[in-house]
Order: sequence, then structure tokens, then C-alpha cells
Amino acid sequence: MNISDAKKIISEAGRELIARSLAARTWGNISCRAEGGVVAVTPSGMAYDLITPDDVVTVDLSTGEISGRHKPTAEIFLHTEPYALCPDVNFILHTHQTYATAIGLAGFGKLPPDIGISSYAPPGSRELADSVIDAFRRGYRTVLMPRHGAVIAAPDMRSAFDLAERFEKLSSDLLSCDIPDALPDTELLSQALSLARTEFECCRANSSKYAIAAAALCAPIPTQLDDAAMLFGDKLPFAELHDLNMALHRYGAALVKGVGVICAASDHVDTEALSALAEKVCLCYLHTVACGDPSPLPPEDVKLLHDSYLSGYSKRLHGDLE
Repeated sequence: MNISDAKKIISEAGRELIARSLAARTWGNISCRAEGGVVAVTPSGMAYDLITPDDVVTVDLSTGEISGRHKPTAEIFLHTEPYALCPDVNFILHTHQTYATAIGLAGFGKLPPDIGISSYAPPGSRELADSVIDAFRRGYRTVLMPRHGAVIAAPDMRSAFDLAERFEKLSSDLLSCDIPDALPDTELLSQALSLARTEFECCRANSSKYAIAAAALCAPIPTQLDDAAMLFGDKLPFAELHDLNMALHRYGAALVKGVGVICAASDHVDTEALSALAEKVCLCYLHTVACGDPSPLPPEDVKLLHDSYLSGYSKRLHGDLE
């Protein structure tokens, strides 16, 4: 495949990643092998619906030379070394899929033997890449990264997406919490949104059954996931109506009993991303509680991830950094 076609595939795959709910916002990353020992990879901190072929970054596998007008994904090591190691792999997809992420926290002992599991390490770190690459070396092509997501290596884009969706269906079937369907209290929902709109231009409620069930616990959810640490910090807070806006200013989202989660941000895209992440946080926490293992990320890791996000990734995402 020539590099021009590889760039087009990356652009198309980014939109498909979002459309299939395998990631939100700019989470995850994608690469594709091209001829001449070159790999095309997604740029860092750029929304998938905005990526054009001209935005895609290339990496020379023999020299490590990076070409393009943007920085490559911070998890570049996941998208270079496996190609030299695995001649059968031409496409790598890193997802933040919800159900697989939950299984990565607890219950992964039930996974079939063809799913690899990496050690935990911070996203973008050499340690995380080495653990995933070691799983590829041992023959795995779907690798679960605890507290983070999954990496799927495949011969082509279609095969990678099929494997990711199959993995998500399997993970959904293994979920330990059985949450009944529920509807929000419409009066409380209206009150919560009315309050949020007095101080935020963009806000919305997530009243999925997982959000409603988590809010019914009337307690904050400690941070278990890397992406939650980045956006929310140390927890997804619980708020009464009288302190809802204070919580939204601090965290961007809050659990509200009878409602689910209220989210607020500077624009609708960020608000939708917060909503999707909050629902994943709720589902993961309920699953881990049911498994008897709702362990959070260590506080020092949460702080590092949150501070790094605020100082770099968030600014780059919103155009404040190159």
C-alpha cells in the first residue's frame, strides 16, 4: 500500500472509531503500514472527525524519522515496533472501548486464552509499550491494557474493527453487574439542568441505567481509569442540587441521585465526551463493586495524569499548543 492510501485509511478509520463507540473525543490511536518501511499514524490531540489525510503523521521504521505537520500520538511505540516484530500485521487499532475496559479492571480471568493482558503502566510510557509488544511477541493480536483500553493488531482495517467489536461483545457478556433499566426523575432532571444552565452554556444529562444506578449510591466514584484521571481528576463527584454547579466547575461532571450524571463544558463536543466518559466510569465502577474489587488508581498516578493533561494535552486539543 502506498503512503497516500495509508493516510486516507487512517482518516477514515478515525471517524469509524467514533461511529462504532470504540473511543470518544481523541482517545485511542491508529496506525497503518505502508510500502517502503513507513507507518502512517494519527496525530496527537486532534479530534477524529477533523483529521484529513494531510494531518496524518508518518514514521520511517528504520530511522525513526517523523514527518508531518503535527506531532504523532504519544503512544507512538505501540505503532512502530510491532510492525517489525509481526509481518502479518498491517494495521493497529488502540481503542478505549467501554466493556473491555471494565473487564480490564476485574473479571479478566474469564477471558479466552487468545486475549493477551499487559501490565499496568501510564499511557504513553515506554513500560506500557514494552508490555504490549511482549504480548504481541508471544502471539497475541488482541491485548487488553488494564485501566486503559485495548490494542488490536490485524492484517487490515476491517479485520481490526471486527476483532474490536467481537471483543466488546464478549466483554459485555462477561460483565458482572446486572443493572435493570431505569428512568430518571423528570422533575429532578429538569431542576438539575436548569441550575447548570445558569452558569454553563453547554450542559447535558446522562441518564443511562448505569449512570442512574451509580448516582443512587449517593457517593463519589474514585478514579479507576487513566482517561478519567485526565479529565475528572481524583473522582467523579456526587452532588446535591445546591452544590451541583460548584462540582461542575471543579470536575466538569457530577452524579445526581435520581438523575444520573450532569455534564458541563465549554462546547457541545467536550460535553458529549464528558458524558460518554462518565457513563464508562459508572459502568466500570458498578462492575468492579459486583466483583468485589473496586480498587482505584494510586493517587500519585491520578495527579500525574491530570496535571499532564491540563498542562499539555488539553491545551493542544483546544489549539493553544502546536
